[in-house]
Amino acid sequence: MEFERKITEGLETPDRLRHMREAFRSIIAKQAEKGDRIPDLDKRKERLRAARKRALEDPELHRLALDNLEGNGFRIRFAPDAGDAVGMIREEMGDERLLAKSKSNLAKEIGLTKALTEAGIEVIETDIGDRILQLSGEETVHPTGPCAHLDRHDIARILEERFQREIEPEPHQIIEIIRDEINGYLDRARIGLTGVNAITAQEGAVVLLSNEGNIDLVSLLPEKHIMLASVDKIYADLEEAINMVKIQSFYATGEPLTSFVRIITGPSKTADIEKQLFKGVHGPKELVLIMVDNGRSETLKDERGRRLLYCIGCGACLLDCPPYDRLGPLFGRHGRLGGVGACVSRFFSGAQSAADSGLSLCATCGACVARCPVEIDIPLSVEDARRSCVEEGVLLPEHMFMIDALKKENNVLGEPKSERGKWAEGLDVKDANTEEADVLFFAGCRCSYDPDLQETARGAVRLLQSAGLDLCIAGSEESCCGGRALKLGYSGEALNFAEDMAQRVRASGATTLVTPCSDCYATFRYLFPRMGIELHVEILHITELLDRLVKEGRLSLTREVPLTVTYHDPCNLGRMGEPFLNGGNTEGQEGSLDTGPAGGIYDPPRNLLSSIPGLKLVEMERTREHSWCCGAGGGVLEAYPQLASWTATERIEEALSTGASALVTACPWCERTFRDTLAETGADLEVYDVCDLVLRAVVI
Repeated sequence: MEFERKITEGLETPDRLRHMREAFRSIIAKQAEKGDRIPDLDKRKERLRAARKRALEDPELHRLALDNLEGNGFRIRFAPDAGDAVGMIREEMGDERLLAKSKSNLAKEIGLTKALTEAGIEVIETDIGDRILQLSGEETVHPTGPCAHLDRHDIARILEERFQREIEPEPHQIIEIIRDEINGYLDRARIGLTGVNAITAQEGAVVLLSNEGNIDLVSLLPEKHIMLASVDKIYADLEEAINMVKIQSFYATGEPLTSFVRIITGPSKTADIEKQLFKGVHGPKELVLIMVDNGRSETLKDERGRRLLYCIGCGACLLDCPPYDRLGPLFGRHGRLGGVGACVSRFFSGAQSAADSGLSLCATCGACVARCPVEIDIPLSVEDARRSCVEEGVLLPEHMFMIDALKKENNVLGEPKSERGKWAEGLDVKDANTEEADVLFFAGCRCSYDPDLQETARGAVRLLQSAGLDLCIAGSEESCCGGRALKLGYSGEALNFAEDMAQRVRASGATTLVTPCSDCYATFRYLFPRMGIELHVEILHITELLDRLVKEGRLSLTREVPLTVTYHDPCNLGRMGEPFLNGGNTEGQEGSLDTGPAGGIYDPPRNLLSSIPGLKLVEMERTREHSWCCGAGGGVLEAYPQLASWTATERIEEALSTGASALVTACPWCERTFRDTLAETGADLEVYDVCDLVLRAVVI
C-alpha cells in the first residue's frame, strides 16, 4: 500500500522530474555528437560483454584477484549480507565518529548511511550532487547525475535552509559553498570510504573513477581507506577494466572518459632510506576491501539472473525508460535504478521486494536493451521476476482480471468467446477448423473485439485475398496467443495457450501464419520458442507479407492518399527482434533461451507507406530501436492507465512536432492507446494502422 501511495503521488506530479528528463536528453545528444571519438565502440562493447561473462563464471579469476590483492597489502573481509557489511564498517571505524564517503551504489544497497547515522556516526557525502541530496532528503535519480532533477533555484533553496542565509542561484557560487563545507569535513576525517568501479585480477588492483576529484581526496585520508566491492566488479586485468571505464563514461555522461581514473595497487610505500620498505608515506596506512555478497551468490546460480550482474552502473537504461521518465527512483531498488533494481530485488530480498521496487511499472518495451552497452535483457528478467511473484502469491488485482478473463473467455479483454469471430462476418474466407489453406490469418484479441480495429483485420484479409492468397481463419475458435500472460508472470497459462495454438496451426495445414498484431507476432516468433513450442510455419507480421506482395507485383498501390504521416515503431515489432544478450551474437540461435534473430521489423511498414501515391512520410525524433513506447504493454495499461496515458501523450506530442496530420502504427494495442489518449487530450491527430492506408491505395 505504501508503494501504491507513492506511485499515485508520482503520477499526480508530472513536472517533478522535468529537469531530469532534460538532462537525460542531453546525455543522448552528447552520445550522438561524440560517438566518433570512440570509433571502435561496437568492438569494445563486445569485448566488455565477454569480460563480464568471464568474470561472473570463472571462480579461478576470483581467487586470483583476491590472492593478488592480499599480496599487495589489501586487507580483505567478506560480508554475506547487508547487515554484516554495515557491522564490519562500524568495527573498522573504531572510536571515530566521522566518515568521509564518496559515491557508492553498494553503500546505498546496504543502507549504510542510515545505519551508521543511527549508530551515532556522522557520514558526509563528498560528491557535490550526493551532498545536495543528503541535505535535501531527495533520492538519487541517476548514477552519475544524482540530483539531475533539481535546478539551481531548487539547490539554492536547499542550501539556504542548511546555512540559514540567502544564497544566489548561481552555479559557481553553489559549487564553492558545497566544496568549502565538504573540505572542512575532509580536514577532520581520519577514515574514508569509497565504492570500487573495478578490481583487476592480474595486477591485484582496484580502479576508482571520478569527475570531481573527491574520490582521490577521500582515498588519501591519513589513516584508513575502506572500500566496498562485490564479485561483479572483477575483471581479468587492467586493460579490460580500462575498456569498461571508457564505455561506462560514454554511456553515463556522453563523454569518452571521466576526469579522474585512480588505480590503487596497495598502500603508498618508499624504499629511499637504506633500501628498507616503509608503507603509508602519503595517504592511508590501511586499505580495507569489504567484499559484499548480499544475494549475489543466489543471483549467479540463475542463468538469466546472472546477466543482471553484467550491469556496469552507467544508467543508460534509464534514458528512454517511460516509467522512470515519469516516476524516477520509485522504479528500482538496492542502489540500482529502474528495471535492473526491480529485478535484482527478487534475488536480494525476495518477490515482495521486487514488487515493491516497481516491477509492475515495466511495459517490457525493451528501450533499456537498446541503450544498454552490455545488452542486458531487462524485460526478460522482469518476466522472470513476475513469475516468481505469481508463484509466491504476490499478485496484482488488475493483472488477475486479465488472467481470469483468459481462463473464462480465451481473451484478455473479458469479451464473450462466442463473439470472437464476428469481425469476419461477410468475408469469403475458409474456416481453419474444417478446411485447410496455405495461410492462417490470426486476428488477435484486440482486432477481434475492438470495433475500430475490426475494420483493420477485415481490410488485411481483403488485401491478402486480392493478391490471390489461399487464406483461412479460426473465427470463434481462435484463442489468445498467451503473450500477455507470459509477460505478467503466468507462465503456466501462457504455455497452455501456446500448446493449443500449435495444435490449431498443425490442423490448419498452413505453411504461413500472419497476424496484424505486433504483440501476437512477437509471441509466436520469439516467446513460443522460449517455452519450447515450435509452430514449424513461416511467421509474418502483416506488414512483412504486404511488403512482399507489393514487391512481387501481386499487390498494386495505385490510388492516391494525400496525407502527411509519421510512423510509430511498435516495441514488439521492432526491438523484440533486436539482437540482445549473448553479446548480441544471435546468428543461428533463433528460438534459443534468450534471443531472437538479429534485426527487428522496421523497414516493411515504411516501404509500404513510401509506396503509397500522394502520401508523405516524416520521421519522429525517436525511431526504430529507440522508438518511444505507447505505454500499453506489460500490463501497464490495465494496472496504471494514467501512466500509460502519459506515455502515449509524450509520443503524440512528438508526432505533432513533425507537422504530420496522422500517426500510423502497425500494432492494435498502440493504436487503441493513442486513440483513447487523443480523446482525452483533444489533440488534432488522426491515427491509422498501416493496413488502413494500404487498403485506401489499392483498387479492389
